[in-house]
Amino acid sequence: MRNQINKWIKEKEYRKCFDLISKSMTHRQCVEWAVFSAEGALPFYTGKSKAPKEAIEAAQRCLREDFSPESVKAANAAAAAAYAAYAAAAAAAADAAYAAANAAANAADAAYAAAWAAYAAYAANNRKEFALKIINEGLEILEPTSVKFMKSL
Repeated sequence: MRNQINKWIKEKEYRKCFDLISKSMTHRQCVEWAVFSAEGALPFYTGKSKAPKEAIEAAQRCLREDFSPESVKAANAAAAAAYAAYAAAAAAAADAAYAAANAAANAADAAYAAAWAAYAAYAANNRKEFALKIINEGLEILEPTSVKFMKSL
């Protein structure tokens, strides 16, 4: 996996990296990564709605409460609100927050939602360094002792 990710980084194919990493994760890992990505994008959100921040908090609650039915219900509601904020503001940061809450609420879609959160966070910032930070965090979640790509490139 590392060789493929290195190849895609050199080709600036970050979305492919996000997809591969997310498909290698458990549901919990997907939510952790989606939260990390969404938190990184939040400073770029220019809308007035609190929904993106609340969606991230709902996903964090799911992690803390080991996906209790109440936390999943709250994550679903927060995801819907964050998506509405995204539609109103067309902000990639709100989209990342939506994806984080959606990953928490829907185990079947967690890999897709985590990859989307990573991509949306990257789109909000649109810098190679930010993409590498997201990729590194995903790899760190998968393999806590991983060597950082950012240092090697």
